[in-house]
Amino acid sequence: MRVLIALAVFALLPSAALASVGKVTALEGQAWRTQGGVKQALAVGTPVEQNDELQVGEPGKLKIVLDDGSEFALEGGSLLALNQAVFKDGERSFLGMLRVGRMLTWVKKKLTGSKEKFEVGTDRAVAGVRGTIFSVEVTPEIVHAFPPKNKATRVRVTQGKVAVKAPAKKGPRHEVAGPHEISKQEWEKRFVLLKKNQMVEITDGGWKQSPFDPKAPDDLKKFLDATP
Repeated sequence: MRVLIALAVFALLPSAALASVGKVTALEGQAWRTQGGVKQALAVGTPVEQNDELQVGEPGKLKIVLDDGSEFALEGGSLLALNQAVFKDGERSFLGMLRVGRMLTWVKKKLTGSKEKFEVGTDRAVAGVRGTIFSVEVTPEIVHAFPPKNKATRVRVTQGKVAVKAPAKKGPRHEVAGPHEISKQEWEKRFVLLKKNQMVEITDGGWKQSPFDPKAPDDLKKFLDATP
């Protein structure tokens, strides 16, 4: 049962079909996939692959159905990197990095006993989900900057649970301090568990968790629900 809640030509390339992790099922306006420096216009029916970078023109909307049956829609102006997408042998492992824009995702409920990870990340947070729909929105600080410079990440959930955590920091290795007590404020900056009708906004000022109105108009959700 689906639960609703609130991320070219291949026929001549046989190996490309084997690498497919999903396909475009709906498109408004223009969208592209880029891999290995090669940019290709998307159309309904076009496969997408792991390591693709998906870009949606403005105005526009793009819907992808993944091989495990999960779906996501991207708003115009969005840029999403499919860093990891594995759906085989009882395993589901997905990591999409949203550089800018907004992504609304319906994750198919996992099979019993399957190994799975389904995450959407930004430069400020990583949201991991189990059998639900949630949206990740990145607000650009400087429009048309590349790579995009962001000032806020918003994660919203209308059903189910989503764990939101700070991304692992990269940098030179250093000695790790011994065990110490973590304050409530420090912990909240590293992890928050969102439930139905909750959202978190992450900015330079910190993490702010609050309720939101799931009945508010949402064109992207309508697009996700109404298209194949």
